[in-house]
Amino acid sequence: MAVDPLLQMIYGRPKIYIEFIRSPSESSCTLWYYLYNLPIRSNLLDRLGIYRRTAEDVFITFSIWDENNKRWIGEKANAAIRLNGEEDRRISLSSSGAPARCRIVEATTKGGAVVIGRKENTTYSPPLKASNYRVDITVAYAGGRIKLQKGFSVGKTPADLHWLK
Repeated sequence: MAVDPLLQMIYGRPKIYIEFIRSPSESSCTLWYYLYNLPIRSNLLDRLGIYRRTAEDVFITFSIWDENNKRWIGEKANAAIRLNGEEDRRISLSSSGAPARCRIVEATTKGGAVVIGRKENTTYSPPLKASNYRVDITVAYAGGRIKLQKGFSVGKTPADLHWLK
């Protein structure tokens, strides 16, 4: 059965979903967000041969704000994105279910909480102080853009680093 190009264009476009993850260990904690290009889950669309297109030329920019002082901390343009064990600043994200991920903040027992986002692991200096922060995230891709905000809290130890609801 031939796929109607209009249906493919409407229902097959990329659908990006973002999940916020906290990854603790003994001496550190990292805040990530995972990017998914959700597959089509409709039996009807599947029978019609409609498929989710790959999100091409995906790149991420984020800004960090101190929520207590309403002060801008900094921005990362073209943050490093990890996909299938590789790290790059621009990726193609298929609907296979495998997420891409981007590291935002890492706290260690040695250096406090630092903002991460570049392939070279550059960080903002000095480390973030104990406070509530907000990250403004833009995920752009060919044909679309998503903007969202998420709060996180930095404490005195890595165990105190958390995403806020």
